[in-house]
Parts: sequence; structure tokens; C-alpha cells
Amino acid sequence: MNEPNTTIDLVELKGAVGSHFFVWSQFEVALAEAVSELETESSFQKTRGIAQTIKRWKQLQDGVSHPNPAHAAFIEELFSIMLEGLDIRNKIAHGTVSWSVEGDVTEAYIGADLGGEKKTIAYTTLTSMNEQLMTLRSHLSRVTSITLEPERWRHSDLYTEVRTILRRKRVK
Repeated sequence: MNEPNTTIDLVELKGAVGSHFFVWSQFEVALAEAVSELETESSFQKTRGIAQTIKRWKQLQDGVSHPNPAHAAFIEELFSIMLEGLDIRNKIAHGTVSWSVEGDVTEAYIGADLGGEKKTIAYTTLTSMNEQLMTLRSHLSRVTSITLEPERWRHSDLYTEVRTILRRKRVK
């Protein structure tokens, strides 16, 4: 992310958009692996598309009886970030109508209109989401492990660790 009061140009904005799709590609692979680990033969459901895969991941997480009451809230938080990232991805991929980086700007924007829903995506929001998705991707296997083997993780505070990293990456 750029430091405050740093000029952002079109090259940086395009780089952030490219990074978003690169991160999504990696995230989709990690999410598919997590879903595969969480599913059993009797629970297998074919998913099509990333939106269905995200919902299936949440459904599988919700289906596990976890001894730690903080687990459900943690999963809900991760799910929310995934959906927000997906919304940004879809708006940029299928609805970009404008951008604003003219002059000496300290913030750049992408204008999107998808299905009549207009949204402005700030450069800082996009780069923050990219970092959050990279964090999720890098910790998804650990989240799966704590879901399937909670006893193994009883002395670890993965929830706090991942939340702390995610909060540092959010736009303030």
C-alpha cells in the first residue's frame, strides 16, 4: 500500500488490479483444496464457480461441531472478507466503467457498474483487500486443520494470530 499523501498513477492502479486477479487465482486454488479436505464422501457436492465454492466452504465449516465457541465467529469473519473480495473482483472484472487518477492524486478510484449496482473502489481498498486475500490464502490450510483437528490446536491461538494480521492489512 502507498504511504499517505503519495501520488498514485494509472500504472499503480493497473498493477493493483492485476495483483487482485493474481491473488484471486491463488486464493481459488487454496480454497478448493480446503473444501476438498473438509468434504467427506457422503458430503461431497460439486461446486461450480468461486461464489459457490466460498458458500460451500462456509457450509462445511458450519457443519463441523467445534469445541471452541470462538470458531464460528472466526469463520464468519473470514467468510465476510471472502465475499467482500469476491464483490470487488466481480465489479472490476465485469463492470469497470471508469477510473480516476488524473492530476496529483493521493487516492485513485475505479468506477464499476454491474447489474445496475454502481460502486466506487478506492485504490487503498483494493490493495488492502489484496493483502487480506493473500493472508487468507496463506492461512487457509491452518484454518482447515483447526476445524478438523481442534485438539491438536488447543494450545495455539490461531484466531487471534490471523485476525491481527488481517486487521493490520485493512484500510483504516
